[in-house]
Amino acid sequence: MKQLSFPFRGIEDLPLPRLDHWFAGIDGYIVPLVKALTHFGVRTTHSCQGHYPFQNYIQPQHPEVSIYCPESNIPCWHDKEQYLERAGALEVLLHQYNQTQPRVPWIKVRDTLRPALEAKSEKGLWLLQEEANRLAHYIFARS
Repeated sequence: MKQLSFPFRGIEDLPLPRLDHWFAGIDGYIVPLVKALTHFGVRTTHSCQGHYPFQNYIQPQHPEVSIYCPESNIPCWHDKEQYLERAGALEVLLHQYNQTQPRVPWIKVRDTLRPALEAKSEKGLWLLQEEANRLAHYIFARS
């Protein structure tokens, strides 16, 4: 049976990914990036929009999204081959995005996608959140 596909006009039309039972929800400023990554075929395991004021070392000073990795113990619908193909495509896409001279480049550190900079102020965090939105639109346009 042929699977139907529906075109999405924008990120706001994309559904939120299914949340795993131990997560309460997705922070508002990171939702577009999580949706775009899911649409691109990359499964995320958790995300954070960053926090200000910075109260402890656990709260990141930047937006970040953790990418599912088959070596983790988190169950996922991806098989390892599909993960490797989409992870490789994401690496290429990040390289291309960073070549477009964004205000803030994005990096993948182990299984976490994040900006290359930390926020030093509330305004700095807003800038990084805005950059997460720009990256989300870039990924969506190429999905």
